[in-house]
Amino acid sequence: MQEIRVLLLGSPRILVDNVERTPSRRKAVALLTYLILRNTPENRQHLATLLWPDNTMSQSLGSLRNALSILNRIGGFIQTDGQLVKIASEANITVDVVDFSE
Repeated sequence: MQEIRVLLLGSPRILVDNVERTPSRRKAVALLTYLILRNTPENRQHLATLLWPDNTMSQSLGSLRNALSILNRIGGFIQTDGQLVKIASEANITVDVVDFSE
């Protein structure tokens, strides 16, 4: 399994096996951050409304699908189960903010 390090202190960066793989889409980084820090399955409609509140639901869900696709190309650590989205339980992810708070 790949080692994923999410650095949020300073400019957000995502390292996969020590290689920077930060997506250029800020909302993809925001989605990853939200899912990691919440550490619970989230409903697709909730995420779409949270990240794209000014769009129609159809547009927001399309943007969410795009962001999920971007994140899965980076490391494949996102799981979807029908309407739920979560970080894969077997994902080896560390987050500097979590390390710092501990």
